[in-house]
Amino acid sequence: FTGFDAYQKVIDSGVDMVIIATPPVVRPTHFQYATSKGVHSFLLEPSFNYDFFNLSANFFYAIIDEEYDADVQIMTEDQLLFAIEPSFNLHKKFALGVGYEFHNHDTNKEDDEYHFLGLNAYLYPTLKTELVFWCGYNFSESIKTDFAMGVSAKASF
Repeated sequence: FTGFDAYQKVIDSGVDMVIIATPPVVRPTHFQYATSKGVHSFLLEPSFNYDFFNLSANFFYAIIDEEYDADVQIMTEDQLLFAIEPSFNLHKKFALGVGYEFHNHDTNKEDDEYHFLGLNAYLYPTLKTELVFWCGYNFSESIKTDFAMGVSAKASF
């Protein structure tokens, strides 16, 4: 599809979900159109980078039928997610960030949301690879695991 209305053509073609990775200035229009048509939408995380400072933010909300539980309608762990992370480049191959996340599994249920605060370490061994080590604490009485940690990796070809 081509043209300024290509996003509408894609959404109207019968797809179940779209990944919106367009420039940030048009994302709200594309997201609003997709959700108005009942299409699941995933938005690329926006970020701001200046010299040694980086700031990323993420918001996700799945529109569901309120008569049913969210977990049978969505493909993610949460119906609502908000995350923000400032990070600092300490070296061209290493950055540190502090992330805050708010998770709500089902907005129609009480006491299933939690807050997460964590430290992220980013290693860039080559120009096309990234390793992320993270750890943090879940602030919630409904989550049994208080401390969480993990590793992720990405390689571009």
